[in-house]
Amino acid sequence: IPDFSDESDYDASDESDESDSGDPFYEENITENELYMYENSDRENSDLEKNWSSDIMPIRQFPFTTDPEGTVTINITSESIPRDVFDKVFTEDIIEMIVNATNEYGRKLYAKPVPHTRKSPKVIFQDTNAEEMCKFFGLSLLMAQCKFPTIRNAFSKHPLYFHPIFPATMSGRRYQMLLRTFNCHVNRLVNALIKNFNDVYTPGKNLSLDESLLLFRGRLSFRQYIKNKSAKYGIKFYELTTNDGYVLNLTIYQGKDQENNTNSGGESGGKTEKIVQTLIKPYLNQGHNLFMDNFYNSFNLSTYLLSKQTHVTGTLRSNRKHNPKDVIQAKLKKGEIIWRRNGEVYVTKWKDKRDVLSITSAHHPQLVETSNRFGEKKMKPKDIDDYNNNMGEIDRLDQMTAYYSSLRKTIRWYKKVLFHLLDMAV
Repeated sequence: IPDFSDESDYDASDESDESDSGDPFYEENITENELYMYENSDRENSDLEKNWSSDIMPIRQFPFTTDPEGTVTINITSESIPRDVFDKVFTEDIIEMIVNATNEYGRKLYAKPVPHTRKSPKVIFQDTNAEEMCKFFGLSLLMAQCKFPTIRNAFSKHPLYFHPIFPATMSGRRYQMLLRTFNCHVNRLVNALIKNFNDVYTPGKNLSLDESLLLFRGRLSFRQYIKNKSAKYGIKFYELTTNDGYVLNLTIYQGKDQENNTNSGGESGGKTEKIVQTLIKPYLNQGHNLFMDNFYNSFNLSTYLLSKQTHVTGTLRSNRKHNPKDVIQAKLKKGEIIWRRNGEVYVTKWKDKRDVLSITSAHHPQLVETSNRFGEKKMKPKDIDDYNNNMGEIDRLDQMTAYYSSLRKTIRWYKKVLFHLLDMAV
């Protein structure tokens, strides 16, 4: 399993940074060029450390020309039904792409010679079409609301399981055949859906970036483990969403080879920085506020995004490069705060039940009064309060898709992904 693990939003000082590789001067056979590079790196770190100060600078405000709450760009009237909106996202082109891939795979699958007897004659695959594929999607979504012990029970005439819609739509044998041959190129479907997601909705000012985990316990080279997700094991999605959980961009983690190819668009920095730069690229230079947790945030990334007219707010790991040492090493009492500024980026440590380290280019370091759901008052940094109010929307998306998920047990990981994308479109 690739070592791509998630961490909590709190301090992670007991873990080593992925970029640290020990003292280079104790390595054997070090070259003069390598020594020169290390000396320059030390000089750069020393210069950055001197640039951290306790002075306040005005926060740069970038123009944001669209509605801060987001705008629906398709025509929706009082007579519109949910299917009208779904058809704008899951378009005829997407359905035709799935139909073609399913027919191609079905012909290959059922063309293979398999042993059969007189009682079990050879099955011949019949090509499907867009109309039948829509029926297949509808039955899959309906089956998520009507629980049956097996798929064939949904099409049974037994009074204990009988449901009039299933047998009236198609036979159980045909549904299982389509389920077996259901196929599509995952990346093409993702790209098509992302384009449609952005065509029907223009996002507001606040965006969130986090990872989501699709439960899958089968054998898979890029299966991931994230301890604070409900699924624990599965296929990891990196998702950029609005502050109400609407997906704007996503990519599926497919192993370390994918990480090495992420820089095709000219992105710089570590692997997590490249992920952020790839997902946020269509929304740079537009004045957005981006919220991320400590898995992604760093001083270099915040500086880069600020140069692209994008503010960043989120938690920060204490072992990231270029962090201010006096903030990291400070011992605070509960409720105390310490901060430093470098350029227009602020790093703050606040003592709650434990140390909370944050980074922002959108807020001055100040304490504000907040209240929890029980009405209890509490003072906390402005950036932490803003972060708490805007993060967690990907978890909300997971919650919404889990209510009536069309997912089912399968040994084919890509089918799980395809059904998950269908749920996301719904």
